Amino acid sequence: MKSKEYFEKYFPLVQSAKDSVQTGKAVYDMSMEMASEVSTIASARHAISGKAVMAIIKEQNQKWNSVANLFAQSSAGAVVRRNGFQELMHTILSV
Repeated sequence: MKSKEYFEKYFPLVQSAKDSVQTGKAVYDMSMEMASEVSTIASARHAISGKAVMAIIKEQNQKWNSVANLFAQSSAGAVVRRNGFQELMHTILSV
């Protein structure tokens, strides 16, 4: 999915959120969908090495940052932190 498509899917959820918990859930759901996309892309590219997977994560993080910019320019404000996807993946892979 493209960054604009992620924004169009999750912006209404963020905008209609009644509190920070609902906003956080929408951002979490987006991050999990993007993480799932890492696996899909890796399978399609037959990426098995760590470097190949890290390259895919970097691409997804660039997409995340693009979505973060779209949110920052919208009425929702900066609810998506830049490089948040990369930080999340680092945390998950470090465990």
